[in-house]
Amino acid sequence: MHPITRAARRALALNRFRRLASHSQALVGKPLLQPGSIEGTIELNAACGLDVFAEGVPTVALIGPSRRGKSVLSSLLAGGDPGTFQQSHSSFQAMTSGTHICEVPPASPGALPLRIVDTEGLSHIGRSRTKEAMVRQFLISTYLTSSCLVWLDTEVLSTSFFTVMWLVYDYVVDVLKVRDAAGPRLPRMMYIRTQETDVQKREYQGKHQDFAGFFSDVLEGHEDAQILRQMFAPGGLNGHSLPVWTTADLEAYEGGAFWSEAHQSPFKDSVASLQGRLVAPLVAPDSRGNPQEGEPAAEVPPLLALGSLEQHLPRIAKLEAFDPRDHENTKVSRLRAHLRASYGRPVADAAKEAVRLADIFDPADRPVKKHGGRIDDVARARLEEQCRLQRLEVEVALEDREVTAWLESFGRAQSVFAAAASAFAREDQTQTHVLRDCIQRWQLDADIAAKHLSAATAAAEEQFLAA
Repeated sequence: MHPITRAARRALALNRFRRLASHSQALVGKPLLQPGSIEGTIELNAACGLDVFAEGVPTVALIGPSRRGKSVLSSLLAGGDPGTFQQSHSSFQAMTSGTHICEVPPASPGALPLRIVDTEGLSHIGRSRTKEAMVRQFLISTYLTSSCLVWLDTEVLSTSFFTVMWLVYDYVVDVLKVRDAAGPRLPRMMYIRTQETDVQKREYQGKHQDFAGFFSDVLEGHEDAQILRQMFAPGGLNGHSLPVWTTADLEAYEGGAFWSEAHQSPFKDSVASLQGRLVAPLVAPDSRGNPQEGEPAAEVPPLLALGSLEQHLPRIAKLEAFDPRDHENTKVSRLRAHLRASYGRPVADAAKEAVRLADIFDPADRPVKKHGGRIDDVARARLEEQCRLQRLEVEVALEDREVTAWLESFGRAQSVFAAAASAFAREDQTQTHVLRDCIQRWQLDADIAAKHLSAATAAAEEQFLAA
C-alpha cells in the first residue's frame, strides 16, 4: 500500500466537503447527551435520528473551553452548513448545551458514515462541584463513544486541558482499565491550537516544520503526559493549528459557500488538512498496536456503540464527584514537601523561626546579591520557579496556608537578615581587610589581630542585638 501524502489528503477532504455542500438534505445536529430527569444524571436521547446501536461508526467529538469555535468547526467538518450546529459567534456567550450529533453520509457506497459530536463548553470547571460532576459524566460518556477527541484551545497543553483529562482518567483507566481491555483500539486525541497568529508561530519556526512537531516535542517533556498515553491509542496523540479566520471566511461560511472553489484562504486549507488527518490517520497500528510509518490506517471504531452506553450511565452517575482542585492539591503537597526539604520544618516560635531562616543565607550568595540582599524575594523567586516546574499556578499555591506561612516567615526573617548583614558584613570585617590590616598596621602580630577581631565582633553583636 502506498502512503497518502498530505496534499492528497487535502484534495480528498476538499472533494468530500464539496460533495457534502451540494447534498440536497441539510445536516442538522440533534441533541445526544442531555441532563437527565433525575438531578445529577445525564440521559442518552435515543430519538436523535441515528441508529444508536450501530457498531464501529467513526465518531469525532470536539471538546474544550467555551467560545473556542467548537460549533463552527463541527459544522465545517460536517460539510459547512452554518445551520448544522447552533453557534453565536459571540466572545462572551456560549450556545451549546449538553452534546449534539450529526451523521455525515458515507463517501462511497458500502463505506461507513462519519459522526460529528459538538459538546458544551467546559466553563464550569472550578466553579461548582455539582456542575463538575455533570461535566465529568459528559466527558466520560463522550470518550467511550468516540473514535477521536478533538480539543480546541488557544494555548499549548493548557492547565484546563489536563484538569479535564484528570476528570476522565481515574474512571476509564483505573476502574474500566480500558488500556488492558482495548489496547490499540483506544480513541485518538487531536489537540488544536485555534486562532494561531504569526507571532505564536515563532515559537517553533526554525526548529519544527509545523505545530504538530512542536506539540509532540512539548508533550514529550510534560510531567502529565503519561496519563494521556494510558488513555489514548499508541501513536494517537497529535497536534494541529488553525490560523485566525477572517471576515471573508465568516461571510463565506454564513453564506454556505465556505467549501466552494470560489473561496480560498489559509483557514480553509488548514481545516481541510485537519479533516484529512481525522478521517485518514497518518499511521496505522501493526498487529501489536504499534504505529507503522507511511501506511494508511483503518478508522478506529469507538469503544462503545451509543446504545451500549446506556447501561454504563447509572454507574458513571454514581461516581464520587471529582474536584479538579484535587489534582492541584497533589502539586501543592509536592511544593510543601520541597519547602520543608529546603528550609526544614516550620518552628512555632516566630522569633526563633526568623533567626533560623535568616541564618540559612549568606550575603555573599549569588541569589541574595541578585535580589539586592532581600532573602524574602529570594524565597519568593524560588517558590515561583517550583510552581513553574510543576505547572502549578502561583495563585493556587498561595491559597495554601502553609505556603503562605512560609513567605510570611521569610518576610520576618528579612529584617533579621538585614540587621545581621549590616552588623557583620561590613567591609572592615572581611578576611581580605583583616589580612591587609595585619600586614600594614600590626606586622602580623597574632595577639594584636585576635584582640582587634574580638573587639570588632563584640561591637557587631551589640549593634545586631540593638536592632
